[in-house]
Amino acid sequence: MDSLALHQLLIGLTWLLLTLLLVILWLLARFFERLSVKRTHYRHLIVPMALFTATAIQTIAAPEGTSVAYGTAFLGGLWLSAFCLSLYRKMMQR
Repeated sequence: MDSLALHQLLIGLTWLLLTLLLVILWLLARFFERLSVKRTHYRHLIVPMALFTATAIQTIAAPEGTSVAYGTAFLGGLWLSAFCLSLYRKMMQR
């Protein structure tokens, strides 16, 4: 196995792990919305999932990295951070 194939495999595994964590966050937000009267807008997690998927595909296709891949990863992380902060505030309020 050459280094390029190993790099692509590791990118794919990292993407799968991130997707698993996002699905768990999705289920947690959906569970909290159903138990409380507060809306968590858990459907908005589709955006970072799509952005991280696009980043993974771009990185696997062009391992040297492109500014588009870095930009989509940054936007996905920013969106995910805002969602997590919003969810945290909603869950910790009394």
